Amino acid sequence: MGYKPDELIGKKARDFVIDPDELTPFPFTTNRKLDNIEIWLTNKDRSTACMVVSALPLVKNDDETETWIGCRGVCRDVTEERESEAALARARHREQLLNYIVSQIRDEI
Repeated sequence: MGYKPDELIGKKARDFVIDPDELTPFPFTTNRKLDNIEIWLTNKDRSTACMVVSALPLVKNDDETETWIGCRGVCRDVTEERESEAALARARHREQLLNYIVSQIRDEI
């Protein structure tokens, strides 16, 4: 994301997530297992990055109670994949429009 490790100290994950309130549960504070949740983050240069996140809650067992102490997870940057998918979708849409226009012209002849 363009940040040096020391630039992240004291920052909250919510500060980097685009529309954090839309994510329930929030992957970085989850109390249940999450697999392949897609989130959009803001990079240091203000561009956006699409990440796929998987996370597990960390709990401490005291006698008969479990206390949430954090979570651990991994993020995978899929920005290029999402951009390629969007470009392909746009190309398919243009092709469909062109085919429609050509068929309309042929029908008039």
